[in-house]
Formats: sequence, structure tokens, C-alpha cells
Amino acid sequence: MPDIALAIHHLIKNRTHPGRVVVHSLGSLLNSDLLVWLAADERTLRPGAWIRFEPLPPTHPNRPRRRPHPAFSDYAQVLKLVEQYLPSEFAGRAIYESEIEEWDLVGQ
Repeated sequence: MPDIALAIHHLIKNRTHPGRVVVHSLGSLLNSDLLVWLAADERTLRPGAWIRFEPLPPTHPNRPRRRPHPAFSDYAQVLKLVEQYLPSEFAGRAIYESEIEEWDLVGQ
């Protein structure tokens, strides 16, 4: 859920103690889960696992403008934060171990 991921990301990034946050993921990470993993000071990912984040769906110009659903706004915030760690070109596809290592995302 985007709201929970945003809260955890905020807590990790704004902590007052000097300790390090280490996240060992045993599964593949999708969308909001990815944000929590990226927020850690040190990350590991199970061999063979992948990461993926979906872009926002396009808006339709023929639809009347309405206030977006809160979950949609939360996911937009998640994407904005994820793109601070990863290029937007990664959106919509699974990223596997070799690319994850190339971007120096594990073991930091």
C-alpha cells in the first residue's frame, strides 16, 4: 500500500538515531514495496529476485477533471521518490540482478 510505504520511507529517512537500517528482501519487490527497500542504508535481495515499478496510468483528456483518488496521489508520491533512486526508464519492466548490481543498489 502506497500510504504505508510513504510512512516507512519517511521514518527511515528522518530518523534521529545514528544506527543503520538494513533490509534483506527474500522476495521480488513491486511498486511501493520497492520504496521501502530503497530507503534502507544497506540492501540485499535474494538471488533470482527482481524489482519493478509501474508508471502512472496516462490521464485521458476527454474525461472531466476530478480530484484524484487519495491512493492515486499516494502512488504518484511513491513514484517520485523511487525515481530519486532509479531512472524512469526502468518503469514498467522487471529489473534483474545484473542491472541491480550495475546500479549499485545492493550491499550499500
